Amino acid sequence: MAGEVGILELSGERSETPLVDGIRAVRAGSLLGLVAWALVLADHLFLTFSLLPSFYTSPAVPPWLERIVDPLTRLMGATALVLIIISLFNFYGGASHLRRFDPRLDVGRMGALLAVGGILVSFLGSSIVIMAMQAAGAGGQEGVPPALALSMNGVVIVGSGLLIVGSLLLAVMMVRLTGEGLGWGYGIGGVLYLAMETLRTLATLGFLKGILPIDVATILEDALGFTSMLLIYWSSRGFLRGYHSEGRVPTGVIEPTVREKWGLDISTACTPSSSHPSPL
Repeated sequence: MAGEVGILELSGERSETPLVDGIRAVRAGSLLGLVAWALVLADHLFLTFSLLPSFYTSPAVPPWLERIVDPLTRLMGATALVLIIISLFNFYGGASHLRRFDPRLDVGRMGALLAVGGILVSFLGSSIVIMAMQAAGAGGQEGVPPALALSMNGVVIVGSGLLIVGSLLLAVMMVRLTGEGLGWGYGIGGVLYLAMETLRTLATLGFLKGILPIDVATILEDALGFTSMLLIYWSSRGFLRGYHSEGRVPTGVIEPTVREKWGLDISTACTPSSSHPSPL
């Protein structure tokens, strides 16, 4: 708008506004996801570029570095995993609010639950395989029994499938938020998150052998996850910055489709656009 924006009056308190409450929960989830993927990305970048033997004059990694890096990377990985799960529960809560604004956004709740289930199933399967390999190594055996390896690989495949479907449903919710006029970052962020999980699944199942080195694929996955959370957080923060404590939103901040869905009054009073800058 040139020079002026109208004011959208929201009825009730801030906690009674499903759109704002939903976006606030999505913002919290994306912020946690942003921190989690930043930890994972930093971890993998460090392991890839700092522990390669070619970066040292001797072919072996210094023992003192191994003693520091191993517990540090485990801590970073565990922290990131917990943050991602909490982030998905925030998306679940956000979708629970947003479905009162648009029932089609309820798809995000199922997506978040499936994604959490996929993470837990994949983690369980991977952990059992690792423990079995360690036990076999301690007993002087090489590898794990074929039946156990096959069954645990099946668990990992099931977990990856749950993650793909959950990410797809979350992406649908984010694209629909963009369709509501709440910011283009949602749609792109959701698609990037789906691309990240798809790439991870392809790498896990071995479809990228000979196409992408495992280190490159892992870093690319992390970068996609980080970028998707950044875009979702940026769009959520931009919308909420236009929401004032007195329960008013500058109409220039949101698209007409959002204003129509609220079905609420837009006051004829206008304020200078400099007083309510559009964050989007």
